[in-house]
Amino acid sequence: MEKYNDKMKEVLNDELTYCLNKTIKEWVYNINYELEKVEKI
Repeated sequence: MEKYNDKMKEVLNDELTYCLNKTIKEWVYNINYELEKVEKI
């Protein structure tokens, strides 16, 4: 059972890391986009 729990934790961590990275990339992209719009005005 221990082994199984460790594996689950790893998988969950990977999922979380992936989701976080994706979200952060989208935020950065959106912020840069907004900044460019402001600079053009």
